[in-house]
Amino acid sequence: MIAYKYIAIGNDGKKHTGTVTAADKEAARDLITKKGLKPISIENSRKFSFNMQIGEPKTKAKDRVVFTRQLSTMVSAGVPLTRSLSTLQRQTESKALQFMLPNIIKDVESGKSLAESMAKYPKTFDAIYINMVKAGEAGGILDEILDRLAFQQEKDAAIRGKLKSAMTYPLVVLSITSIAFIFLMTSVIPKIGQIVTDLGGEDYEPPIYTKIMLGISDIMVNYGVFLVIGIGLGGFIAWRFFHSPKGRPIFDTFLLKIPVIGNVVVKV
Repeated sequence: MIAYKYIAIGNDGKKHTGTVTAADKEAARDLITKKGLKPISIENSRKFSFNMQIGEPKTKAKDRVVFTRQLSTMVSAGVPLTRSLSTLQRQTESKALQFMLPNIIKDVESGKSLAESMAKYPKTFDAIYINMVKAGEAGGILDEILDRLAFQQEKDAAIRGKLKSAMTYPLVVLSITSIAFIFLMTSVIPKIGQIVTDLGGEDYEPPIYTKIMLGISDIMVNYGVFLVIGIGLGGFIAWRFFHSPKGRPIFDTFLLKIPVIGNVVVKV
C-alpha cells in the first residue's frame, strides 16, 4: 500500500488537500473521486508510505480515543457505517488511521464485519476492542459498545498518565544515584584505594567490605565497556523474550507475584 498526497477541487469550488492510501495511483484517484472531489495533483508520499508486510503504523492512544468516540456518535445518529468511516478518514489528522481506514472501509463494503476488518491491525485494536465490537455488531448495539470503549480508553489513558507522573520522581532519583555511583566507582574509589594501600604498606590487610568495594571498582574501571555491552545485550534479549508468546506469560506471572506491584497491576 502506498500513501498519496493529493490536491483536488470540491463541489463547492474550494481547494482540498489530503492523503489517501491505495495500491497504485489509479486506485488513489478512484478513492478521491468517491469523496466528491476532482483531483488536480496526486503524488507519491514516501514519508507516509507503509508496507503491510513490514507492520502496521503505530496509532496514538489519543487518536484512537477520538476515533472511537466520533464513530460512536455517528453510528448512534443513524449514519451508515461506511459513510461514518469515510467521514472520519477525511477528518482525522492521524497518519496511521489515514493508512488503515481505507482498507477497513474496503473490507466493510465487501461484506466483512467491522470487527473482522479491525482485527487486521492488532497493535491499534487489541483483542478486547475487537471482541467488544463483535459483540456490539451481533447484538445491534454497536453505538453503545463504542461509547463504552471510548470511555474505558479515556479512563485507561488517565491511569497511565497518573502512573507516569508518579514514576517520574523515582526514576529521576534512580538515574542520579546510578550516575553518582558510577562516578564514585570509576574516579573516586580507585584514588582512595591507592591512598589506603600507600598508608597501610604492603602487609596491610583491608577489611572485607573495603576489599569488595575496591574489587567492584576495579572491575568497572577495567571491564566497564564489556559490562555496558553485556547489560545492553542481555536487556535486549530479555525484552524480546518477555514480549514473545512464550515469554509474556512468564513475565506476567512474575509481575503478579511481586508483593506490592502485583496488587497495583491487578487493580489497574
